[in-house]
Amino acid sequence: MKVNIALTAAANLLAALNGDNVGLGASAANVTFGAPAVVAGAGGRNTEVVITAIADQGFSGTQVISYTRQALSAGAAIATLKAVPFGIAPGDTNAQILTKAAAALGLIEDELTIADVVQPVDENTPGSANIVAKVTSLLYTGTFAAELTVPDADVPLNEAITNSDLTSFDAEE
Repeated sequence: MKVNIALTAAANLLAALNGDNVGLGASAANVTFGAPAVVAGAGGRNTEVVITAIADQGFSGTQVISYTRQALSAGAAIATLKAVPFGIAPGDTNAQILTKAAAALGLIEDELTIADVVQPVDENTPGSANIVAKVTSLLYTGTFAAELTVPDADVPLNEAITNSDLTSFDAEE
């Protein structure tokens, strides 16, 4: 199942749970998710989460589910980060860099943090940062080392246009 970045992490996990259990009807109103635990499960599963029923909302008790969180070090979108410009400017805050990186990569920002930031100087001197899955992330694991590049500066029109005296249009004959 592909992560829907328009939803929260919990809503994505609920969609997976309901998709694999037709007619279940689990929602944020009747269940909660515990913290994810790292496991080495069957079929490559890397995560277990305890689901707990909310009292008097149609379910009772708990159930452990297992699934695979996306590794930040893998995947086509992650692999192309260096090729995806996301408008870093010298002096951007860590929060601004994280927002831009998450949007460019199609990741849910609330599930991530940023560390080890080295600010880019200009378009010729890139910086770097680690995009890190939060320990509590329901969707992602690991770290991705990102290169932070500054887009080339825009060329002023008065330098790009070398002839401003254009050929005129003629009337039809």
